[in-house]
Amino acid sequence: MHDKAKEVSFLVDNFDIPAVKAAEVVSNDEAEIAELSARQLKNERERDPFVPESKVPVSPEEHAIKDNGGLQKTVLHKSNKAGNAGP
Repeated sequence: MHDKAKEVSFLVDNFDIPAVKAAEVVSNDEAEIAELSARQLKNERERDPFVPESKVPVSPEEHAIKDNGGLQKTVLHKSNKAGNAGP
């Protein structure tokens, strides 16, 4: 059963599958499915979301380019030769 609990945890953590569905994939026994999903849900409640190993989204400020006015792309300061455009 311990290996099945690891498999359920793997499916839930890496593929965002609900605990009950992951337990159904791992086992066919109704009692074992209930036990595995309950164990996984208990582990999720006890897990600290602020541990250093958790995935942290990158801050948008880290991608900011100085003096671009907050635009996504940098502004190219080139002279426009509008007189040469068109027929």
